[in-house]
Amino acid sequence: MPLPALQSYLPNLQHPSTRTTLAATATALTILLLPPLLARAIRSYNGFIALGPGGIPHNLAGWLAQACLRPFARSDLSDASHYSRPPVLAASGPLTGSSFLGSSSPLPERRGGPPVVPGYVAPQRQVTERAGAETRARMEAFVGAVAGENQGVLEVAPSGLEGAWMPALWLRGAPGRRRGSVPGFLGMTKGEIVHVHDEGSTHVTLSPADAAEVLRKGWGLRHPMSGVRGWLPWSYVLVYAPRDREEFEVWMRLVVASCSFVVSSAHGQAKEIKYVWEDSEW
Repeated sequence: MPLPALQSYLPNLQHPSTRTTLAATATALTILLLPPLLARAIRSYNGFIALGPGGIPHNLAGWLAQACLRPFARSDLSDASHYSRPPVLAASGPLTGSSFLGSSSPLPERRGGPPVVPGYVAPQRQVTERAGAETRARMEAFVGAVAGENQGVLEVAPSGLEGAWMPALWLRGAPGRRRGSVPGFLGMTKGEIVHVHDEGSTHVTLSPADAAEVLRKGWGLRHPMSGVRGWLPWSYVLVYAPRDREEFEVWMRLVVASCSFVVSSAHGQAKEIKYVWEDSEW
């Protein structure tokens, strides 16, 4: 259609009645759409605050910051097929094909469906099936025991990812000191290996082989920024809070496997992580 003919079908934007109609339409749409959008934003903000502090400001600025990251975040957090893709393996260090879970027994399937993990970019938390205070204390004690048994390669220091109020397990010398000793593929973790959240979930960096097993067996899911260039490694995984002694034993295996992978990657060869743990009071 020639341009002059097309213009004949368009409204005359300079005509006062047309401008009045457009203004009225815009006002009506604003009146109709603003309340539900505002209500949705308020629900989202309240949900964000309910998660508790972690990594970003626990206020309106933090909520807006994580919302701005949403276009860059990934949503395929339970898809284990990524860990067989050559680009993912190439970006995950020299030990990508190795499992550090041990050969004594395969990782079992987790019972039931997954807990609810809201879709915020950060903080990543579960809001159902939360662990109690005793379980969290036991988890933190185990993390400390692993560091104590492996003082040459591991240490406990304030988390650089969640905030100084949360203790984390690190490569020895990594927190604020020898950054060059940390493998580059670990990205923003900078040598931080494990930290336990207040509700009992745990962030760990596993080998790709072990991360795939965790996703397949239903023990956790990836972080939304894992695999995003310059942010977190592909195998940065949220492990769900243990619900009983059997699940706590699986959780311990995953913590040790994470430490083994990161320490081995930093030293360029397989390193065994030792630990002694006895708990007869469960």
